[in-house]
Parts: sequence; structure tokens; C-alpha cells
Amino acid sequence: MTDQLHDLTSLTLADALRLVEAAEERAREIGVPMAIAVVDAGGHPIETRRMDGAPVAAMTTVVAKARTAVHFRTTTEALVEGAKAWPEVYQSWITVSGGQWVLSKGGVPLWRNGQLVGGIGCSGGTGAQDISCAETARDRAGFAGGPE
Repeated sequence: MTDQLHDLTSLTLADALRLVEAAEERAREIGVPMAIAVVDAGGHPIETRRMDGAPVAAMTTVVAKARTAVHFRTTTEALVEGAKAWPEVYQSWITVSGGQWVLSKGGVPLWRNGQLVGGIGCSGGTGAQDISCAETARDRAGFAGGPE
């Protein structure tokens, strides 16, 4: 029964560790210590890490970034852009989430075999640096950016 629950559409601990390692490698390449979180398809944390020198507050937002990307099935960058056109709608979503969601760049959904399997969030740099860290980790670990 357990094997049936962990097929190719599941995000495993081994996957999460590969993602965190890839994100940490990218953070070192760009010279920015990061907090990194990987969540499953329900938005529940599988693995988190705060690199030496990463802002302490980044650990609070990084899980929310990954969870937001999963729950909305898109990048947090896309949500930040959408909020510019409809700020009251997006702000109401953030408010009712009770801190579970955040409008901050650096959250990326993870897709495998056309299925959403989880998300990764990076926090500690600029929005562009956080995005670079998350997207690079996704790509290096072999996940897709969408259901294609």
C-alpha cells in the first residue's frame, strides 16, 4: 500500500534534499546566503534550511513563498505582478490566509509528469535573486515550471 502512495507524482524527501542542495549551490554562486524551503503538493514543509548569514526573518517568509506557489499553482512573481492590477483582491487573499500566503518573489511551483507535486521558496536576497535561486534549483533537480 505504501508504494502506491509514493509514485512519480509524489515529492519525496530525496527530491526535497536535491532541491535544497541545488538552491544552496545557486545561492553560493551569486554570493547571497538564502533561506530555502520545499513543500509538498498540500503546502506542507518537507525540508527547510537557512544558510549561514541568511536573514533570520527569511525563514518565516520562505515557507509561505513555497506554499503560495503551490496553492495558486503559479510563481509568486506572477502573483506580485497580478496584485498590481487588482490590489484589493490579492490583499484580501493574503489577509484570509492567516499568514499562510505571501506576496513576495521567490516562490516557484514544482511539476512532474504534468502534476503539481510541490513548491520551493528562496528568501534572503532581492526578488530577482530569490527567483534565480528557486528557478535554478527547480531546473537542476529536473522539475518542470508548469503542467506541460
